[in-house]
Amino acid sequence: MARHHQISSADCRLNVWTIGPEDGEPFVLLHGMKDHSGGLVHIAQAFPGCRVIIPDLRGHGRSDHPGCYTMSYFLSDLMQVFEYFDVKKSTLLGHSLGGHIVCWFAALYPDLVEKLIIVDGFGPPRSREGDDQQVFLQRHRQQVAMLKSLNSAGRSMSGFAEALNRFQQHNSKLDHVIASRIVEEGIRELEGGRVTWRWDPRVDMVWSTFSHTDSEGLYQQIRCPTLVITGSEGLAYWSFKNNRLKDEQAWYKSELNRRVTLFEDATHVEINGAGHMVQFDKPSELIATVSDFLQA
Repeated sequence: MARHHQISSADCRLNVWTIGPEDGEPFVLLHGMKDHSGGLVHIAQAFPGCRVIIPDLRGHGRSDHPGCYTMSYFLSDLMQVFEYFDVKKSTLLGHSLGGHIVCWFAALYPDLVEKLIIVDGFGPPRSREGDDQQVFLQRHRQQVAMLKSLNSAGRSMSGFAEALNRFQQHNSKLDHVIASRIVEEGIRELEGGRVTWRWDPRVDMVWSTFSHTDSEGLYQQIRCPTLVITGSEGLAYWSFKNNRLKDEQAWYKSELNRRVTLFEDATHVEINGAGHMVQFDKPSELIATVSDFLQA
């Protein structure tokens, strides 16, 4: 049975769902950018013996949108979740942005983390030599464009049907029933019957508050058993954002392998046929991989 909680963090309220017995082993799941806790419920339901805790990250879902999104704020929010639910030690799973957050948390607070699961949470592969400055410039152009578009009315949609159609175009492998539930939870109504997504585009500022070099330094401080899960089609997501990565599959894989070796005790599993949204593309395979890791 799912239970709903609203807890106070530094400057906002966080919406949190818990699933499973209250005396079960804690298992905290963090979703990624533009997603919400509902996008991981179908994964959480596969671990009925655990006390699964799934917050909406600040700026997402039914959590508040305070407008300030730095790595430090996300880490403070996660610490508040641990304290509210009196979690002494937990397995952490994070997808994408959530993967970055759980890595930082595991490095900074090792006594609180039993095991770590990172689902395509390293970000794009490092740029080749000489390309760093161009990527830096492009990233900041994108952030300026995002801020300029905040007042645009073009962000809204006609209703649930259009939102579901857009969502399924990007996640065509996901079961229709699960997709419908995720979309229903992930939109809010506007005046005139139109809808928009429940996430704050200003969250994009988080990428300016830490670097991949910072993260890689922290990977080397993580001592707990770590599972890195990626999809065989993951490069398509990153090359869409940066066309310099197109056809760079060998470089992409070498970067994954290099990052995995930075951890003291990490295993990498690639799920065939999955892209960046592994939990949507191949949920059964993801669940099986996580289950094996938890039982090891």
